[in-house]
Amino acid sequence: MHMLIFNENQTKFKMGRGHDSEVRVNDISVSRCHAIINYRPEGIYISDNRSKFGTLVLCKESQIKLLEDTPQIF
Repeated sequence: MHMLIFNENQTKFKMGRGHDSEVRVNDISVSRCHAIINYRPEGIYISDNRSKFGTLVLCKESQIKLLEDTPQIF
């Protein structure tokens, strides 16, 4: 599980197996920069970055966790 903290300076996270990805996934089927996770006022979006196998998302249930010390932007 990864916890992403969005703020005014960080609204996007790169996901992939590359060293410059903020969300690292160590799997041969994942591209170096596989997808972009982007915060917008209406929600959080994931965009495939032209990866070879595409991007699938499985959500069993919503798991939004708010930290007391973190400004609530949701």
